[in-house]
This record gives sequence, structure tokens and C-alpha cells, in this order.
Amino acid sequence: MGLGLDKNPAHRTEKGLTANEPIAAMLREMADLLEQQEADGFRTAAYRQAAQTIDALEMPVEELARKEREGCQLSMSCPA
Repeated sequence: MGLGLDKNPAHRTEKGLTANEPIAAMLREMADLLEQQEADGFRTAAYRQAAQTIDALEMPVEELARKEREGCQLSMSCPA
């Protein structure tokens, strides 16, 4: 499964946004605030990159995290 824009209507909110867009927007807002505070540029860039990555996911972050937890439980290789 490659990364791409979430085109699945089931992953859209009632406002027509993908489920990940509000999360990505918060990360961008954090990057803007860090920039205003003259924080380290690498830290600001990390928040922006995280937002871009979440925007590009084909499934909601919540579903991805749930699948990761399920896989972790099945493989018994969960970090302590």
C-alpha cells in the first residue's frame, strides 16, 4: 500500500474533510507557533513534515494506530 491522498469517502468527516486533516492542521499550527517563538528550525520542520505525512496517508491515523496495536498484540513484540 503506497501513500496517496485519501480518496475514500468513508474516511471523510461530515464537513468533507478527511479524518486526518484536523490532525495535520494542528501540527501545522504548532509549527507556526514554534516559528513565532523562534524555535529551532529543525523542530519546526519536523512538525510540518509530520503534517504532510499524515495528509498523505490513505487511511485515518486512528485506524493505522489500531492496526499497529492489534499487530503488536498478535506478534507479542510490543515495547514494554
